[in-house]
Amino acid sequence: MTVVTLTRQATYNPDVTMAAFATGLFNHWGVGDATRNDGIMVLVLYQDRAMRIELGKGYSGAWDGVAKTVIDRSFLPKFRDNYYATGILEGVQDTVDTIAVPHSAGGEAPKGKGAPWWLAVIAVPFIWLFGGNWIKDRLMRLRKCPQCGQTGGLRATRRILQRATTRASGSGERTKYCTNCDYRMVSAYSISRISKSSSGSSFGGGSSGGGGASGRW
Repeated sequence: MTVVTLTRQATYNPDVTMAAFATGLFNHWGVGDATRNDGIMVLVLYQDRAMRIELGKGYSGAWDGVAKTVIDRSFLPKFRDNYYATGILEGVQDTVDTIAVPHSAGGEAPKGKGAPWWLAVIAVPFIWLFGGNWIKDRLMRLRKCPQCGQTGGLRATRRILQRATTRASGSGERTKYCTNCDYRMVSAYSISRISKSSSGSSFGGGSSGGGGASGRW
């Protein structure tokens, strides 16, 4: 299972629908097992206020409606209130519980609550792509401030000092601060070198035929 967060689709491919864009990403990376085609990709375009759950070819069309239910139930309510990190966490948990685990067990029409989320995460690992730092910084507010001990006030911002190239890694500056007190900490971080190769699969060689569901907020 792969979670992708991007700012907007236009930066990458403005000439196709969001569904086609998601299918293209899914197939380029080869999400899921090549034989079972059981991969799942959650795509969030937060400036476009749009998202999609893309399903591998191993899922029948009946799962498209389940994906739409998960989007409407767990992702969109939080996104509408600008709680993106929480929406992604709760939505991914619901996706794993409601789609991935029942499907891996051979179920075709999931009923009731799925397996515990921690068991699902162990069984179906997921990877944060592109927006990993964005998610990590927003999860900061769930932690206690090391100075005042309050929860909900921690924030983080990033500033690129040197952009990465195909020949060298880049660098940036991350500022962590608390809105409840005067806590502030600045640290450096590295940006991975841009890979020259864009071909081949990064995952298990799975593919999607365009199944899944989309949502906007």
